[in-house]
Amino acid sequence: GKDGTAVEVSSWLFAYPAQCNFSGRKLSLGWIEALHESRLSIGSMGALPNGLVLLDAASYISTSPLNLSASQPDFVCLSFYKMFGFPTGLGALLVRTDRGRLLRKSYYGGGTVAATISGEEFHVMRSGIEDR
Repeated sequence: GKDGTAVEVSSWLFAYPAQCNFSGRKLSLGWIEALHESRLSIGSMGALPNGLVLLDAASYISTSPLNLSASQPDFVCLSFYKMFGFPTGLGALLVRTDRGRLLRKSYYGGGTVAATISGEEFHVMRSGIEDR
């Protein structure tokens, strides 16, 4: 904090585009590893532990291959429109398997539950993220 004591940070999300939509400039994919290893300073906060990275690859993947083995963001968002030219408004969020546990819904619907009883507040959510 401001008084010199340590600030406890549970986890935080850093989201950035791999390629700028406006200028086409490609940003470093090396930031992902640097953030995960707490080697990249975030403004006046310095380097923080427990960082999660969301890579916006929508523009990038339309012009360059993305090797997720080399750069390992926690989340990647894609645009099918920018990849294929259609349909508009459809994309994907790729989630690292070990990060799926962080995504918990506070509601359910659309096949996200394994069982429910009407008239009671009872439901069992599907266990795997791929089932939600």
